[in-house]
Amino acid sequence: MGLFHRHPKHTSFSLRPVAAIDPAASALVYSADRRLLTSVEDEASMALARNDSLVLESGNRAVAVASLGWITAPVAWLRTLAVEERVPVDDAIHHLLPPLYDRVRPKGVTLVAATLDDWTTPWLRGPLERQGFEQMVDVIGYEKLRMDIPAAGNPLAVMRPAQPADLADVLRLDVACFPNPWVKGAEILGPAITNSPCFFMAIMDGRTVGYAFATVHQGGRLVHLVRLAVNPALQGQSIGVRLLAEVVRFCQRRATTILSLNTQADNSHAQRLYEWFGFSRTHDRQHVLGRQV
Repeated sequence: MGLFHRHPKHTSFSLRPVAAIDPAASALVYSADRRLLTSVEDEASMALARNDSLVLESGNRAVAVASLGWITAPVAWLRTLAVEERVPVDDAIHHLLPPLYDRVRPKGVTLVAATLDDWTTPWLRGPLERQGFEQMVDVIGYEKLRMDIPAAGNPLAVMRPAQPADLADVLRLDVACFPNPWVKGAEILGPAITNSPCFFMAIMDGRTVGYAFATVHQGGRLVHLVRLAVNPALQGQSIGVRLLAEVVRFCQRRATTILSLNTQADNSHAQRLYEWFGFSRTHDRQHVLGRQV
């Protein structure tokens, strides 16, 4: 076996923070055979710089990088992990993750979560479980291929695009509608309100009662529904249907061919709504693991 295929000795490992501009870390994220990315490649370097991130080096060579982000106390997510082929994944996360836990605990984090799938990250589940991660829930995929609208929903719910001033209402709704680890904070929802072309508010009697947020891909041919939230006290009044209809109208204007979404495998109420609205279940399935820190 050649020199470059040997595993580095543990004593040769060292850690350093990711720099604001870090070519070595960025190159590893783009080139590593084993990588977990929660953002598109073009944004991966920025995600490293924005989050709590560390580089594992052997000598002067970056061999692994990891970051924790999307922090909404008490939860942080494993946002990035890239490991060079010659380094065992168990060794990389053994050195990277505990120091990252130390960095996020002062921010109120007591749980670190990771989303894996059977297609791109089968290499990671075993090493994470050996580091104390446990199965929390599975997430399943749905898609809608015909952009028809089976019902318009509650006509009293007025739809309008979200504005930056809506952030406080959106954050309050998110906490009321979703349990941990699914609550999204200002780190995600603030930029989404500002930048997403598909972020709608539902207003009744002058107050916010729900919102829907989707991301746009492939020039509009694919739209992914990230969030659909309705005030729990008003559920059952077809406000969610009204929001879904607005998202589909957005897709119609964009000539979208696929509207996708994910939902928890045990959320039968949401699944019935989506299936009634014309979504079909796909073969996509993700596993959410978590570890108390």
